[in-house]
Amino acid sequence: QKVIELEEELNRIKAELAVAKSEATAAKTDNIALVERLKYVHGFKQQQRREADVEGGTGADVERKYTRIYEEGINPFKEFQGQQREKQKQRMGFVDRAMYMFAQLVFGSQSARLGAFVYLSIVHMLLFSSMMRMVHHSSSALYEHQQAVLDHRHSVTAVLQHEGDPLAAAAASAGAVPPPTDSRLP
Repeated sequence: QKVIELEEELNRIKAELAVAKSEATAAKTDNIALVERLKYVHGFKQQQRREADVEGGTGADVERKYTRIYEEGINPFKEFQGQQREKQKQRMGFVDRAMYMFAQLVFGSQSARLGAFVYLSIVHMLLFSSMMRMVHHSSSALYEHQQAVLDHRHSVTAVLQHEGDPLAAAAASAGAVPPPTDSRLP
């Protein structure tokens, strides 16, 4: 008997819930119709002035809410655009769809945009500093190499200029620089 009573109470609550849902739907429809009538009566310019004058009371908030719902309802292209967007997403490849979702994620909220900005800034600073370090080290190594070449060139030039000098000849025979064998030299 207790089970029967609970089932009856459950059926009664379900019926009340269905009635409440239908009443809420009817109230929403009525509110949207009222907003439509308000727009017709007041006109677009008067409505804008009145919204600017309202200091944000709860009545104005409710009116704005139902105005937005009404305007979404009268836009016949909104649903069509949504369907077209979904079709385009379905036609995308896996990589394109992943990039689209990533872009939606990043551009969807201010905190995600800020995080992406900070991340990209840090990556660029690290890349810039590592490239500067590589350039500095390679340029210092290049400078040292150039100095070594110039020093060797100066020593070769000095040996060639002092060919008649016995010390230069000894340095040349020691393997520093072989003496020139050109017969055109005097």
